[in-house]
Amino acid sequence: MLTIADAVIARYQKEKARRGLLDYDDLIDKTRNLLSEDAAAWVHYKLDLGIDHVLIDEAQDTSPEAVRR
Repeated sequence: MLTIADAVIARYQKEKARRGLLDYDDLIDKTRNLLSEDAAAWVHYKLDLGIDHVLIDEAQDTSPEAVRR
């Protein structure tokens, strides 16, 4: 079963990369990485000026990365 799961995941990742696609976990990772870089100060500046709050519903249920924040 693990061999099959590994093969399916590998094929999924390869196809995703070939097509240049992102899934939900990729979006969380890329957002976290962007906001943690010093060069992203302009993003923080824009967020501070225009957004009072952000509601992210259900992220904690689907991604261990979202739980870390």
